Amino acid sequence: MITASNYSVRSPDKTPDYLFRQNLSPMAQEACAIVSQIRFEEQQTLWTKEYEDTLLTDHVDVFPGMMFSLAKERMEKSKLWQIVRKMPKGALLHCHLEAMVDLDWALEEAFNAEGICIVADSPITDDTTRRKTGFSFTYSKDAKVDISIWDDSYTVNTPVPLNQAADTFPGGGKTAFVEWIRSRVTITASEHLSHHEGPNEVWRKFMSCFPILGSLIYYEPIFRKFIRRMCKGLVEDGVFYVDLRTAFYTPYRSTKKEDWDADHFNMLEHLADEIEKFKASEEGKDFWGARMIWTTIRQFGKKQVIESKLPNICKLWYLLYTLPRAVSVPVLTVARYEAMHRDENRVSGNYRRLRLGRPRRPGSSTLRPRPRVVLVPQDLRSRRCRHSFLLPCW
Repeated sequence: MITASNYSVRSPDKTPDYLFRQNLSPMAQEACAIVSQIRFEEQQTLWTKEYEDTLLTDHVDVFPGMMFSLAKERMEKSKLWQIVRKMPKGALLHCHLEAMVDLDWALEEAFNAEGICIVADSPITDDTTRRKTGFSFTYSKDAKVDISIWDDSYTVNTPVPLNQAADTFPGGGKTAFVEWIRSRVTITASEHLSHHEGPNEVWRKFMSCFPILGSLIYYEPIFRKFIRRMCKGLVEDGVFYVDLRTAFYTPYRSTKKEDWDADHFNMLEHLADEIEKFKASEEGKDFWGARMIWTTIRQFGKKQVIESKLPNICKLWYLLYTLPRAVSVPVLTVARYEAMHRDENRVSGNYRRLRLGRPRRPGSSTLRPRPRVVLVPQDLRSRRCRHSFLLPCW
């Protein structure tokens, strides 16, 4: 195994990228040498023991793999970051759609949109309920202006106008409201350091972020603007193609509709429409396009996993397992692929890439059972298989 401690002392011809480097053009070799020198210099000047000591004075533990947010500001000032930022990236092959949300922008759009409300599972009245109570954003023509979500008299799932809820947020009004939302859709600094709570608590918080963010953008007027803005940001970062992923768990609503859409086909149609409009624009002329990863969760049940229909924009099926007693992965995978390939039109080009989830770490209540079944990509007629190292573990 190559580790940080022994990689640097290995013979140059034993490194994994040796042949690749030998075949670089003279200009590319010179570029590599320049970047390597900058990296070495910044290791001596930017990431120093003295900098780590300043973090310790702020009562922050310093360790390898420390939380990104502590290093982010300093990293973005480095020469190495500026080089990486301007380099072309080509393709982004697994991108959580909700993770692309610029929260400040999305909230501002919601504040300015007609009929956007907030609903909660119970009154949000103190620190505990602000940290744990489920809530989401929605559109409603019948929002209640005479009640407060921050009061004990609040009735469960009653829509309250978003601007009203923000302006009356306890202890700071709209500004404090935005920061509260931020704390509910990100892993905060204190949560990063709460290792004693274990991986299950981190996973619970992580999973709770997506429905909130999804409810904020899964309304057609905001969603269309979000997709255009996301594509523009990708091009600016040197990314010209993206595989997006969402679990299709949070419902979607078309413009000014009282009810949720029955499925996500309108959402995918709007996604494809905005991508094509962006590609046809001057700022998007270099953008190659995007596809959606159809993510299926084993918790949904065998029937829903096998029989869900995939629109044309979906080119990859992702089976995510989160529960130890969920339906067998081999059973679902084989059954799903049999259902896909009954339609000969789909065999030609679509649905030929596969991703089958990730393992859980020791100590987690979602630890996998003992290996029982071996699957190989050839059996599934898959052109690309993510997390392939897991296949023998089912």
